[in-house]
Amino acid sequence: ELVLRWLESFGSSLYEIDEVTEIFSKSTMRGLLHLAARSTLPPEQAQDLRRVLFGLIQKRVDVWRGSMFGVREFLSESLI
Repeated sequence: ELVLRWLESFGSSLYEIDEVTEIFSKSTMRGLLHLAARSTLPPEQAQDLRRVLFGLIQKRVDVWRGSMFGVREFLSESLI
């Protein structure tokens, strides 16, 4: 029940649990991008969700830009 509520809050469902789990197991950021891109929430809620998730990702990329390895830690061919 908890997993179902978590998925539904992001506009996903139990039918996608295997796909979502696989993507999150590779990278939390990839999982967040996947949820944002595939959300089936009503348009206004989906837009708010995307703003929050992309804001989190933008902050993380900004941190990586200041690191020794730079943004390449996150942006790779498999993600792009």
